[in-house]
Amino acid sequence: MRKFIVLICMAGIICFNPVNGQEKEGITISGVLLQADSLVAIPYGSIAVKNNIRGTVANNLGHFSIIVDRFDTLVFSAIGFRSAEFVVPDLVDADYSLIQLLTKETILLKEVEVIAWPDERSFIRAFHNYKLPKGEEDRIFQMEMELNEVLRDQYEKDKFYYDQMRYSKLYNTTGFTPPNNFLNPMTWTNFIRDWRSGVFKTKEKR
Repeated sequence: MRKFIVLICMAGIICFNPVNGQEKEGITISGVLLQADSLVAIPYGSIAVKNNIRGTVANNLGHFSIIVDRFDTLVFSAIGFRSAEFVVPDLVDADYSLIQLLTKETILLKEVEVIAWPDERSFIRAFHNYKLPKGEEDRIFQMEMELNEVLRDQYEKDKFYYDQMRYSKLYNTTGFTPPNNFLNPMTWTNFIRDWRSGVFKTKEKR
């Protein structure tokens, strides 16, 4: 009976073990972002894992390093350039080097006709006497509201990358990293004091 139980346990262990015996570890991808036309480095570009919150930011020389899983899709983006994607292959080595080229994004604008005024007084008089068309003020106000909402949403979405960029600039200029307030005794002292005085309970009731 004991032999039978031992055989069942061993069979269960074999069935629940992965096929390869070990789970595949993450891959460290290190590389540089370059302009496709001139091979000049692109500083502070964003590298994000598609459909995931993980990501990083390139430094002022365009270098980056990120840990990903096999078959993840990396999305490379930078202001003024078209985004590019790279699918991580099923690699044997845990380290992988990558040179990612980004092409400049060209935006065609409508033609603008510039007319010069005879003198400064004429310009000031015309500027003060100009009246917006009917409904134009409401349209401008609506555009400002929509623009502020888009900028706010974009900031919340890319807040992590903005912080990484700011920390990187701070380190490159001063050589110091920002302080970690989590280990700041004054922060903990203020938190315990507010907790004991019921500040958080008051906020919840409101």
